[in-house]
Amino acid sequence: MFKLISLTVISLTCSMGFSQSVSVSQLQTLPSWVQAGSTGNTGGGNSVPNGLFQMTPGNPATFSIRASIPYAGAYWYYNIPGAWNSATYFEQRMRITFPSLADFKASQAIEFELQQNVGSTIYNMAFQFDFGASHLVRTFDYSKSVWVPTAIPTSVFNPTGSNVIAVLFLRDAPNKTVTSVGLSINGAWYPINVTRKGTPRVESDYVHCGFQIDANHAMTPYSVNVDNMGVTLMQTTP
Repeated sequence: MFKLISLTVISLTCSMGFSQSVSVSQLQTLPSWVQAGSTGNTGGGNSVPNGLFQMTPGNPATFSIRASIPYAGAYWYYNIPGAWNSATYFEQRMRITFPSLADFKASQAIEFELQQNVGSTIYNMAFQFDFGASHLVRTFDYSKSVWVPTAIPTSVFNPTGSNVIAVLFLRDAPNKTVTSVGLSINGAWYPINVTRKGTPRVESDYVHCGFQIDANHAMTPYSVNVDNMGVTLMQTTP
């Protein structure tokens, strides 16, 4: 973690008790990512890919899309092993780089998420850089399947260099809510503090991280490189 998000973490960990934690790193090198088909800008899903979607694990990993319909979304996820149904603190971090300016200009949007299902309730924690439409960073309202704009412009993203990103979420177990605390982009901290209710759904407990890239209207193929992808989970003391 870098300095600005570390200060937020120190404040949180001083005010809350945590009994267990796990930190996993270099997730982009693992071969067990699942490509779950196509998704849309409103969060809709399709198990059949609308085009050719490919992830090449490594350091960095390369995510590529060659869409067959406008605005197709290529989505991948990785299930974090272990019984983390009690986790209430979530931190996700990565470094994102477009191979070229042409790749950046071809991107409609990129998204990344953490998602937890516990007690038949889904807590979705997702951010989107909406380069092609609103030009804003957006959060996802899972229960309504809509992206909601923040005041953060996507111009904070460097199209020709590396972008170090970290996001922080807290789940309130008694109230069944999750809060997007904020995100750090290239060393600058942006508070969000958006709280949403979990969504009821009968599924087995899990925690996964996800990454998605969206095609533009012209279906221009492009790639994104991601490295230093990691997740930290903490469980609060009963």
